[in-house]
Amino acid sequence: MSTDLMTHGDAQRADAVSERSTPSRPEGDRALFWFGAAVTLVVTAVFVVLSLAENDGRLAFAFDDAAIHFSLVDKLAFDGTWGVVPGHYVSASSAPGWDLLLVAPTRIAPWALGAIALLVNVGAAVWVVWLLVREQPFLRAEERRPLAFVFIAVVVVVALLLPTLALVGMEHTLHIALVLLALVLLRRIVEGRSNRRDTTAYLVVLLLAGMFRFESLFVAAGAAIALLAVSSHRLALPGSPSRRDATRLAGLSLVAAGVPLVVYGVVNKAFGLTFLPVSISSKSARNDLHRIGPFRTPAGIIDALTTDPLLLFLVLGVAVYLFVAWCGGPRRNFAVALTFVVAAVLHAALSEMGQFDRYQTYLVAMGIFAGLLILGEVVPTRLRMGVTGFLIVAIIALASPKIGMVWDTSRATSNTYRQRYQMGLFFERYYQHRPVATGELGYVSYFHDGAVTDLLALGDPEVMNEFEAHGAHLSAKFIERIVRERGVKAIAVYPQTVLFSVPQSWQFAGRWRLDEKEVTAFAPEIDFWAPDEGSLEKLVRSLDEFKADLPTRVTYISRAEVGSKLAALENTRSR
Repeated sequence: MSTDLMTHGDAQRADAVSERSTPSRPEGDRALFWFGAAVTLVVTAVFVVLSLAENDGRLAFAFDDAAIHFSLVDKLAFDGTWGVVPGHYVSASSAPGWDLLLVAPTRIAPWALGAIALLVNVGAAVWVVWLLVREQPFLRAEERRPLAFVFIAVVVVVALLLPTLALVGMEHTLHIALVLLALVLLRRIVEGRSNRRDTTAYLVVLLLAGMFRFESLFVAAGAAIALLAVSSHRLALPGSPSRRDATRLAGLSLVAAGVPLVVYGVVNKAFGLTFLPVSISSKSARNDLHRIGPFRTPAGIIDALTTDPLLLFLVLGVAVYLFVAWCGGPRRNFAVALTFVVAAVLHAALSEMGQFDRYQTYLVAMGIFAGLLILGEVVPTRLRMGVTGFLIVAIIALASPKIGMVWDTSRATSNTYRQRYQMGLFFERYYQHRPVATGELGYVSYFHDGAVTDLLALGDPEVMNEFEAHGAHLSAKFIERIVRERGVKAIAVYPQTVLFSVPQSWQFAGRWRLDEKEVTAFAPEIDFWAPDEGSLEKLVRSLDEFKADLPTRVTYISRAEVGSKLAALENTRSR
């Protein structure tokens, strides 16, 4: 059946085929969905309450990156600037769709931006549960097993980290939902159950997914290859698109997911910046391990996949199904399976892993979705209870690092609140409208109104260019020059940010030490420096005064208290 340019009669016939081909949803799917949604909501609520209790009643997120988005949204909503400083364009975001989504609500309630981001994540998490439960044929009501409810709880809390991602506060959960919806629509197209509306919706969803995460291109590439594969005689299903229609839709898939990146890149070039967002280019410039150009080596790809054992397990399991299907075995879910494996390999070759697994969780969701479809196709009813029990044990065993992340969710927000959040409050109070420098752009640029020099280059093209030219560490000469030229009055950095590169002219003013487990904190200590002796007195006085407002589990170590340690710092930067 053609998937586009259908006549009205074709559309009616396609609708009829869809109605005959789509199995009726079992009544118990609704119960399983509500249970999964309830688990997600309850665990998220517990995390929020614990976080607020930890953080003096303030909503802080697990990473400073969330506040980079808040800063961009705030500047766009009230200053008309795409950047972290009013009047200065910079592509500091790799998720423009997320920022655009939050602009209108921010105009209405700017004081509630964090809460809005949290609520969007919660809604997206419930959507993810609905897509997983509604579309899979493996956990059916007529084969009701208590293990099904245990399984869905383990999936949403541990495997997909949905409550934890809500406290990360960024676009990842919504991106997962869009990717799963794209797979649902792709499956309909491949099985001949689609009409023109489904095909259009599929392309629109890929476009939206590309706006929220550029890794959606990996999904589109997998879908394009899968479409071409299932249009061949060897793998075709009744009703599968013809080779001509499959080729056309494969190309449109790549175009839809690629348009946001291309448009963003063209705008960046028009402003004299790199094609990719500065936030992506700066990370690439500082991390060339196991890479040949933008690609990881085969060894690097394997290393990347092994950082998430659950993802590797899913990739290998689905790959076995693909091999069997190619050899003539069951193949109904070949397209979804191939899309997942291709996307996972491309992500491992080109993109990041880690940081509470937020970068690759969309792949884990794809793998679980594909796995449930495959199991529903190949596992007999009498064996499903045993397979479900095995999966629960396997997920728990393979996802032990994720269990640690779940356990540490509220402590992660505490790290942010006690370090980066406090830096933002400090600069807002004492250096409003004055230039400052830091390696932690988020809460500083969100709270502080004024120029910010980002020593890690996530929102600073000039610093990023220096990284690209000279490697992973900035020279003391460059740091001293840029701070002087920009009139910076105070600097707050992790010591590692300027390791062996502290300019001779800088004056140490004080230190905050985090007295709790480090989860998302880059290091336990944050150092404050004055760029010259003339700026030192104000910075020391401000730090002394702010000491009374520091939260618990943060120790302020003054310049005077450092004593011999200050001499050690002087020796370090003179090497």
